[in-house]
Amino acid sequence: WVECSDPDRIKAAEQMLLNAVTVADVEIGDFGVLEFASAAEAILEISARHPLRLEQARAIERKFAKTGTVDRLLHDQKITINHYCQVDYISPERAKAFLESTSGSSTDIVVDQIKCCTNRVKFDSGDEEEKYRVILADAYYNTLSQGHVSKEDLLKICFQYFIKNAMLKRLDSKFALKDVCKEFPQFEADIINMMISDEINNYAN
Repeated sequence: WVECSDPDRIKAAEQMLLNAVTVADVEIGDFGVLEFASAAEAILEISARHPLRLEQARAIERKFAKTGTVDRLLHDQKITINHYCQVDYISPERAKAFLESTSGSSTDIVVDQIKCCTNRVKFDSGDEEEKYRVILADAYYNTLSQGHVSKEDLLKICFQYFIKNAMLKRLDSKFALKDVCKEFPQFEADIINMMISDEINNYAN
């Protein structure tokens, strides 16, 4: 959903920021794939961590001599193709599958953005409506989301995690999501693992 700034705003930013470098061109070069056992594994793992153009995914197919891998991943709903700025990009579907699997659960979580990094999270716990104000800084959002989901969806995933792991009673009504990791070190690792591995489907079930 992010759009490029117009050229005039970019020029103004360059004048205000000393030693600024504008990155305007698409990166070039091939991805190293020797660490991966298959074309499918390479495509899923690389696209989980880095923008992967459709043409680059096809090149990975060719490196493994596995033509048709992208089409099979699309058929199996393990990836989707997003069209952005006239370019097709590969995106893994794991986090979306988790959200769809929990959307019909008894806990309907609503996230409203209050300010840039502050969000209101509401849901019905059965006896009463729970409300939290959660600070989610951009840097920590990027750490947890791994490029898979929006801030709203990430917060929904985190609160599903809190509910399943009986963590709500230990959370303040206003807190920074990054601080949760200090009290629950496994939280951050679990969320990141769900974003980059098939464990997200097992967790949802």
